[in-house]
Amino acid sequence: MTSGALFRLSQAQTYYSYHGMQDRDADIALQKYKPKMKWNSKHKILDIGCGPGDLTYNYLLPLIPSNGEMLGIDISPAMINYANSKYKDSRLNFEVMDISNPKVAEKYKLNFDSVFSFYCLHWIQDQRSTMRNIYSILKPGGETLLIFLATSPIYRLYELLAASPKWSPYMKNYRDVISPYHYSADPVSDIKNLMQSVGFHVKECFCTPTSYTVPSKQVLYKSIEAVNPFLSLIPEHMLKEYDQDWKEKMWKSNLCTLLETNEVTFKYSLITIYAYKPH
Repeated sequence: MTSGALFRLSQAQTYYSYHGMQDRDADIALQKYKPKMKWNSKHKILDIGCGPGDLTYNYLLPLIPSNGEMLGIDISPAMINYANSKYKDSRLNFEVMDISNPKVAEKYKLNFDSVFSFYCLHWIQDQRSTMRNIYSILKPGGETLLIFLATSPIYRLYELLAASPKWSPYMKNYRDVISPYHYSADPVSDIKNLMQSVGFHVKECFCTPTSYTVPSKQVLYKSIEAVNPFLSLIPEHMLKEYDQDWKEKMWKSNLCTLLETNEVTFKYSLITIYAYKPH
């Protein structure tokens, strides 16, 4: 999230085509929690880290009534431009915004019935400001459903690349794009304690080891390129070498597994939080 402004329009387009893992996990979470959540005739939803807007439009917008409202926000202008160009609905707006910025709470205080975020909050290092803002913009009794990465092989890949003298000048802030919970011995306690400290009542909070399989190496490469914020920092004449290097490091470090079917599988862990703001 903090590096979202570095994403290019081409990456927004690539992300739109190659984020099956994110779609799957969001759908699983919504199928589980949608029946548990409270809904009203003028429901207002915020989607944090909406990216290119497809998940907002296809998964969340159908949840609200005809006179409800939905706002999708993302720190990346490229993502928001893409979303605004592709998805039109009178109930839906997209806006460039950093959820960790204090101005968010000032602008949208007590404004939303539900706040969702899928695969965004691991980008944000200032978790306390973020959770405080989510709490502030929720109406009393409002609910939030958040899913984001605790660990991922891509974080190890960034560490390996940043340790290389060749790439370190372009990846000095690599820790800023690694989940704050990647190095945590107990991410569930860390995030639950944080949520409770800002006022939330946490109904469920857990971290699930899981895996995802893509149909080919090419799909895996595209999926990684879609979320790599450093591509825009690498000089153009070095991009081919960077491309070859990160792929070589990924396979040599066993960050994923090539199956006999030529599919590729990798493991990661996902934090899920379902909480509400008390009346």
